[in-house]
Amino acid sequence: MEIVRLGTRHPTTLPQRVLPALCAILARHPPLCVMTHFNHPRECTPVADHATGRLCAAGGVLSNQMVLMRGINDDAVTVRELNHRLLRIRIRPYRMYHCDLAAGTSHFRVPPRGRVDDPAGAPGLAPVNCADS
Repeated sequence: MEIVRLGTRHPTTLPQRVLPALCAILARHPPLCVMTHFNHPRECTPVADHATGRLCAAGGVLSNQMVLMRGINDDAVTVRELNHRLLRIRIRPYRMYHCDLAAGTSHFRVPPRGRVDDPAGAPGLAPVNCADS
């Protein structure tokens, strides 16, 4: 195995499971890429910060992918705040997705013309450079 890549919501939903023993095992297998799934700034809690800190200390490079959801994080202010908080807990904002077309999720879908992921239209949203325009 050359690269370990984990995709997880544990730092968000169950940060207590990011145990020192788990991080010690992961640290033995660099490089470690961790893709987190924070969708709202309120998910960036002190407990989540502690969990992501452990993953960073284990050599993890942390990135985030969020799902754009109507009424939850579909405005520029919320996305900008999420990106800012992620950077403060050492997570690089990476990607923004639209909801899957799964049954029962239509109320979360944001129409393509209502997107907030156009950096030119919303300064400070571009996660690549991690800087406000």
